[in-house]
Amino acid sequence: QKLDAVGTGALSSTDCIEALRRHADSFSTVLDGDLMDQFWPIYVKELGQMRKISKNSDETVDFILFQTLASELEDKFSYFQTQMEERAAKSANLPPQLEAAHFGEIALMMRFFRRYDPSWRGVVSAEQLVLALMDSGTLPVVGRLHHHMMSSYANQATKLIVFRFQDFIEQVHSLRKEENAVREAAFKSWYTIHKWSDDVKIQATDMAQLIMDLSLVTDSCRNVSDVRLLVDDVQRDPSETLHMDAAIKLTGQVVETARVQARRREAMVADQVNFSTEQVLSLRSSFSEMTHSGVIGPDDLHDLLTELFPDHEIDDNFVQDLLDAALPSGYFQSGSKPMVRPKREETINKKSAQAQEEEAQAHRRALEESILRFDGFLWIVGHLLKPV
Repeated sequence: QKLDAVGTGALSSTDCIEALRRHADSFSTVLDGDLMDQFWPIYVKELGQMRKISKNSDETVDFILFQTLASELEDKFSYFQTQMEERAAKSANLPPQLEAAHFGEIALMMRFFRRYDPSWRGVVSAEQLVLALMDSGTLPVVGRLHHHMMSSYANQATKLIVFRFQDFIEQVHSLRKEENAVREAAFKSWYTIHKWSDDVKIQATDMAQLIMDLSLVTDSCRNVSDVRLLVDDVQRDPSETLHMDAAIKLTGQVVETARVQARRREAMVADQVNFSTEQVLSLRSSFSEMTHSGVIGPDDLHDLLTELFPDHEIDDNFVQDLLDAALPSGYFQSGSKPMVRPKREETINKKSAQAQEEEAQAHRRALEESILRFDGFLWIVGHLLKPV
C-alpha cells in the first residue's frame, strides 16, 4: 500500500521489486544480511527471466500476484539458505558431532572466518582468529574472558601457529559454553532476588528490559529499544512466556547479534577515519583496559587521551569540547537530557550570571553521566588525528 500511493491496485515492476526487497528485509534476520546480499541479485535475475518483472519492464503486478511472489520469495530464500549451509558443511569437513551441533550456522561462521582468509588457504593467524571470533559476536571485547583470550593468542602469535576453520568452530563452541554459564548464573541470581522458583516463566515482552537490567549488552546497545529490536529479530518462537532455559538461550542469541552489529558500526567508523585493522586492535586494547562493562565516562576518556596524545594539553574543557562534537554523531550518550553548551561570545549580556551558571551546571551533569562505547572512542581519536 505504501508503494501504491495512488490506489490503482497494482505496482509497476520497479515498485514491485522494491516491495519484495522490503518483504525480504522483514523476514530475514540481522545475521542473514550477508547471505541476503548474495541471494538478492540471483533472485532478481530469475524474477526477470521467469516472471518478466524487471526494472526495465512495463509489467504491472496486482496484489494477488504480489502475495504469490512474496510467498515464493520466502521459499526460495529458505532453499538458498539450506543449499549454502549444506555446501559449507561439506567443505568444512567437520567431525560429525561438531557439525551436528552447529548445523544451521556453519555458512555464517565460515563467512566470519574467511573474512580473514581472503585467499582461501584454509588457515588464519592467531590475531586473525581473535578478530574473526569478535566479529562473530562469540568473543566479548571486554572483561575477563576477553583478556584471557587476548593473552593466550598473543603467546601463540609469537610461535607462528595457524588455525583452521575447525579450530575456529571449536573456539566458538567453547566460548559459548563459558558465556552461557555466566548468563545462567545471572538469571539464577535474578530469580533468587525476586524469590522465584526455577519453573517461573518470563514474559517474552519483558525480555528486552531484563537483558538490559542484567547489564548483558552494555557494550553494544544504547537503550532498551535497541534490545527490543534484537529480541524481535532473533525470536522465532511465538511463545508469550519463556522458561529460564529458553530465556537464557534467547539472551545468548541477542547478545551475539548485538555484538555483531557493534563490530559492524565500529568497522564503519574505522573506515571513515582511515584506521587500519592493526590500529583498531591497538585502540581496542587500550579501551578494554579501562572498562569491564564496555563503556567509559569522561574521566576514563581523559586518561586514555592523555596516554595516547602526551603532547596535547588534555583538560576538562578539551574533553567537553570533544564530547560536544561527538554528540551529534550518535556515538556519545548521556543519562541526562543533552544540552548544547552556549558559545562564550553568545552568553555575554544576553543572560543573567545565574542563568548562565545553571546552564553550565546542567551541561556538566550531562557530561558526568555520559557513557562512551568503543565506536565513539574510535570517532573521537579519529577526530583528533584529522588534519586541520
